[in-house]
Amino acid sequence: MKEFFTSYASLDARYSDHLKKFIEDLKVNVRDRTALGIDEICFFAKEEITTGSVWVKVLGEAVRTCKVIVCLCSPSYYNSEYCGKELSVFLERDKLWAKHATNQETPFILPVIWVKKNQGVPQIFTDWLQTSDGKFPRGYLENGLKKLIELKGRAIGSEYRQVVVRLGDLIEAALDEKPGLPAHPEPIVFGVIENAFQAPSGQSKTLFRRRRCAGSRRFS
Repeated sequence: MKEFFTSYASLDARYSDHLKKFIEDLKVNVRDRTALGIDEICFFAKEEITTGSVWVKVLGEAVRTCKVIVCLCSPSYYNSEYCGKELSVFLERDKLWAKHATNQETPFILPVIWVKKNQGVPQIFTDWLQTSDGKFPRGYLENGLKKLIELKGRAIGSEYRQVVVRLGDLIEAALDEKPGLPAHPEPIVFGVIENAFQAPSGQSKTLFRRRRCAGSRRFS
């Protein structure tokens, strides 16, 4: 079992190495906060699913057990059926966690603004993107992380580094949460899982009402 799961659209990783490099940097940042080995930190499908593996089983076990999901949000991400299904599994697990949690916050689903899109963001994410978290730099909030990397690079001390450190803080807080996110009790069969981005009208608001009422220390 890995600590966090990277949910991303394959198109976003296909034509640029920025996404992979970002995940590597975030993985190292989280590793430095734990006693775990680097290979125990992050599930990144591009590296974990090898030729000849039964990829749906490997992917299903990862979304069933990883403790945090990092969603790299973009137009391609919102249009990805599998990304929506990965998110759905974590939403189900979050509801199981809420039955035993006392603070009623949701620190386990962390959307990252990978490519900024001002229009058409799915309702399920409109209150989650970190638009008012003062610890994220302005360039990231206004343009998204991919463009920030393209414009300013990955130099130590840059706005890019601020984003990596802040996300590391949030992942660390989620991993320290007691009780932690429970594993899904059943094997994951993607064919029967709903796409979270195509949830019936009003369903996403119901799922997230608890977080807004509690007041999130993460994104609001």
